[in-house]
Amino acid sequence: MGAAPRDDLAEALALAERLEERVADEALAHVRWTPPQRALLESEARIVLLRTGNQFGKTWASLADAIWRCLGQHPFKTVRRGPIRAFLITTSWAQSLEIQTKRWRLVPKDQVAPDVVFDEVKGFRGRIPALKFRNGSVLFIKTSRQGGLSLAGGTVHLIVIDEPPSSARVFAELQKRVMRTGGHIVMSMTPINAPTDYLKELADRGQIEDLHFRMTPENFVPVGETEPLTLDDGTPMDAAWCKAERAKALTWEEPVVCDGEWNFRPQGAAFERFNPRRDGGHVVEGLARRLPQLVTQGKPLKLAIGLDYGEDRLRTAGILIAVEEGERQRVFVLGEYVPQVATTTAMDAAGVLELLTRHGLGWEALAFAHGDKRYTDAKGKLTIKSNKLMLDAIAKAAGSRKVLKPTIRSAKRGPGAGQGAVYASLKWFHERMIEPGGFYIDASCGWLIECLQKWDRAEDSIYKDAIDGMFYAARPWAIRRILATTRPAAIHRG
Repeated sequence: MGAAPRDDLAEALALAERLEERVADEALAHVRWTPPQRALLESEARIVLLRTGNQFGKTWASLADAIWRCLGQHPFKTVRRGPIRAFLITTSWAQSLEIQTKRWRLVPKDQVAPDVVFDEVKGFRGRIPALKFRNGSVLFIKTSRQGGLSLAGGTVHLIVIDEPPSSARVFAELQKRVMRTGGHIVMSMTPINAPTDYLKELADRGQIEDLHFRMTPENFVPVGETEPLTLDDGTPMDAAWCKAERAKALTWEEPVVCDGEWNFRPQGAAFERFNPRRDGGHVVEGLARRLPQLVTQGKPLKLAIGLDYGEDRLRTAGILIAVEEGERQRVFVLGEYVPQVATTTAMDAAGVLELLTRHGLGWEALAFAHGDKRYTDAKGKLTIKSNKLMLDAIAKAAGSRKVLKPTIRSAKRGPGAGQGAVYASLKWFHERMIEPGGFYIDASCGWLIECLQKWDRAEDSIYKDAIDGMFYAARPWAIRRILATTRPAAIHRG
């Protein structure tokens, strides 16, 4: 008799575990779809676009639609019987891994082919990552950065696109992939981080069914219910939440990131939260000397430099920053090298070393260095300025015969590079400037301070080179990846 309670508890725990597994295997049956999601799921258009801001669950809806189409059974419309071949197109492999995890959570596991192996870190295993179903349907995973040629050669019945394709050429290539089968293209996106003018033109012509939903409380209430969805922490996605989300956005970006509009709002200075005051603002006299009092005790502090070579004016801008790492990232802009005349690489090297020496630092104290793209002539020959030429010149000016570390990495290549890099960097600095104590700049950085007040996001602006230098310096954090092995940072405490 005494063992009965333990037996009952074990049985209850086993039952709970079985129920949890059942819910996981039937996740699609338990999703409460909102009006924007339901609109996508019910659409029978050959090419359909769900266009919203962030936080709308666009990816969940497009993945659910793809899974049902692969199964050949859809609760909201008639679909082609399986098996089918499908592409899932993402902008990058990192984004693909996140979406693969979402897809694995949604798919009924009893419908997955027995040889499918999913890894939470590496995604679907295999030379060509894909989700295979028992009925023979296959959903292949590709990135738009593979380019149009890599996407060619495959005829499929369905293409699912998460976020804007990298170019009109890639989208045109994808259209060809479903032409012969009479297949469908299902897109869900916030119009940002890639050109979308060609998509807007197609939507205006009626060649794309454009499902557009703004950030209003009713769009977060599941169909047939009265209460809104909640975040993981229990916060209801109601009118107060919508208002708070809008407050987090920059004024000029709100139409896109909140409401999914095609274009940003015309606005003045990009850094609208930058406060140039020296008393209570972001500008600090003698910032390097005050770092010991400003940096959180015990938090890692790393140095980085960003170099923009001034494509048109050949006026290199070098920006030196320190970043406090941890859950709360804080940035300290320590100094600038910003000649107002055209310079040679040798002049730039001397100027950058002077900037470091001014703070009691050598090149080896840096954790990261990122520079602008290489400049080449029509035959691909390296000309004028480049990261390699700059590093060699710095080594020569420093009297070093060794290859300097860290190397100057390209800010326009590798993970996170491309159309979205500028926006990601701007967003990151915006968040630092909003948070009290999250952003400081030394008063000696007169030109960068002026640029922060006057740059209006124009590509040809005279204020952009220094801003780019700051963005490049912060690349390991703003793009949310550490791209090189870190080195201990030394800060002059004098």
